[in-house]
Amino acid sequence: MQAGYRAEAIESFEYPRLLRAEVEKRQQLQWKSWRWRALVGISIWVPLEAFHWIAKGAHLHGVGVDSIMLAGSCLSMLLVGTGFWRSAWAVLRHGRTNMDVLIALGASTALVASVVTFIAQRFGSLMDQPTWFSESAALLAIISIGHWMESGTSARAGAAVRELLELQPEQVERVAADGSVASISTADVRPGDSV
Repeated sequence: MQAGYRAEAIESFEYPRLLRAEVEKRQQLQWKSWRWRALVGISIWVPLEAFHWIAKGAHLHGVGVDSIMLAGSCLSMLLVGTGFWRSAWAVLRHGRTNMDVLIALGASTALVASVVTFIAQRFGSLMDQPTWFSESAALLAIISIGHWMESGTSARAGAAVRELLELQPEQVERVAADGSVASISTADVRPGDSV
């Protein structure tokens, strides 16, 4: 629990069958969530990046171009970045870190630094300083794709392990010290039993 994971005592051998639907549902929701974030992230980042390079190639500068980049980056942070911040906060509360802490920090830093530069440039300062609006959106989109793929792979691996656990028999024959054999529940098997 201190690491941020939930734990439950297993009272019955029926655990794999009883919770399988719940675990698979949770994994499916996570996969769908990351798929949505990845698709939204890509649909924001790719046009934003294309606009950035077209504007740069056409030597277009100014408030209009920067405002579009700012809006796209903020939209990406709002729609895609929240998943990273939620994950980062969950582990930071327990004094730990994970990759999502790094991603949330990196994307947010790029966005905040770009906003500061954008505002400073409106007042005639930091004119030679670039902004990183599209990079913030890119980081969120690309890592979301990775999470989407990872959650699908984890769900498939977890399903395979659960299916393997379900192959364990419910009843076993325990051989007593006198040689007699008794049929018992698998949950009743104890260390040292001969089965």
